[in-house]
Amino acid sequence: MADEVQALEYEAFVFLRRNTVPVPGGYAGHAGWGFQAEDGGYYGGGTENTSGEPVVVPPSDNGAWISRFDSSEELFAAMRGLDYGEYKISRHRLDCDSDAAVAQGEANRDRGYDFAGNNCLHHTAFVLEAYGVGIALPSLSDHPYPSDWFDRLDADIWTADSV
Repeated sequence: MADEVQALEYEAFVFLRRNTVPVPGGYAGHAGWGFQAEDGGYYGGGTENTSGEPVVVPPSDNGAWISRFDSSEELFAAMRGLDYGEYKISRHRLDCDSDAAVAQGEANRDRGYDFAGNNCLHHTAFVLEAYGVGIALPSLSDHPYPSDWFDRLDADIWTADSV
């Protein structure tokens, strides 16, 4: 009888606050991120730019944060508490690198902020790429607003009310 190998399935998340950051024709939105670690815990974070300035030059605080959670429920509750109303999830991973993603999340604190090219969406994509997300991430140059990028992300979608 052959041994059965059970593939591990990890989860990566993109969280969205859709109706924020007004731009001509609507709202740019705001993105945050999360993922499951190899030990079963979860991490979440984002770059909040609490100063509201269009440019934050390092070492000034860009509002980037990262936290560890014991469960996905705790992660979702934290993100709902920050008014993220939607999220997408990828469950297509057979392996991941949560150490690299944590390091990237922490490095986001030192990246500064620039509305046009170094913002919450870029920081989210950096973490997901470090994690090893298996979904094809949309182009940041073709879809520079978090809401538009999120809508083109190939993953399952839920609203905050469903978790």
